[in-house]
Amino acid sequence: MFLLAGQSNMAGRAQISEECSEEPRILALSRDGKWKTARDPLHDDKPEKAGVGPGLAFARAVVDFCSAPIGLVPCAFGGSEIQRWIADGDLLQSAKGRLQEGEAAGGVLKGILWHQGESDCGSEEMASLYPSRLHQLKQDLQTACGGVPMILGELGMEFLDLEDSRFSFADAVNTSIVEFGTSGGTSIGCVSARGLQHKGDRLHFCRSSAEELGKRYAWKWLEMTGNLNLSLHTLVGDQLSPPFLLTAPRDLDGAWPNVFLDVFLPFWHTCSHILLCVFLCKVCIFLTLRHDDLLTLCAYFSCTTPPSWSKEVLLLTRFVPESFRSV
Repeated sequence: MFLLAGQSNMAGRAQISEECSEEPRILALSRDGKWKTARDPLHDDKPEKAGVGPGLAFARAVVDFCSAPIGLVPCAFGGSEIQRWIADGDLLQSAKGRLQEGEAAGGVLKGILWHQGESDCGSEEMASLYPSRLHQLKQDLQTACGGVPMILGELGMEFLDLEDSRFSFADAVNTSIVEFGTSGGTSIGCVSARGLQHKGDRLHFCRSSAEELGKRYAWKWLEMTGNLNLSLHTLVGDQLSPPFLLTAPRDLDGAWPNVFLDVFLPFWHTCSHILLCVFLCKVCIFLTLRHDDLLTLCAYFSCTTPPSWSKEVLLLTRFVPESFRSV
């Protein structure tokens, strides 16, 4: 069972795809306290705006590493400030109640996914209080949840409009998120929003980016729970755990871009990773990777419509002889 908390980018505001198929091993806690097959939108905080968020993509990426079905507990609420998630805040109390319902229905909490902060960027006072409130959030949530891993998400600093008064202090809030998520102890982590795109409003992630963010949450959770090793980091670590943004990109006053650094290297980096994945998955399957590692790759690539070669990898992993699974 995983708690989904925060505001709209966790709840999901991206367009829903009609091609999305259901996975019977992934469930969501309904309003009546029952587990039902999960499908987007997971949240109903604002039904007229509800869409795709990172939750379902996260679940698809980790389901093969869990002995029981995945249960998602949607509790995020669009536009919510962090103050509503701490102490006696209404959303914290609501989340506690939802977790109790999930536990009563047989769920066991394994992690907390958190994405919030945009609503605390409008004033210097709110931004200055954010670090202490984030610390209290961790204490309140993990006290209620038994100290399970908690993963924070970076704000979309590459597209937030800092000229908009609502986001004037986004740099400070995002820095607080990253610093706390990377230095708050072994039970807390943080994922980057580098390279993610908005849906046209410079606020909410588009569908592909929301799903990519979900895969980054999954990668971090697998890492925090000891399910990753060096071979997987070599294959896809750079893509699923990119550097943090920390602050918004700045205009270089009309300076010419460095074509080699800004264009050629990223292009070559992407191509080389694709070729490396194809080669290692097809040729070195019995030599360097554990069976669980390949399941991680399959889970990652199957979060969206998989390329044809990833289906071949999935078949290979399902038919790896038992005698080779410990390699």
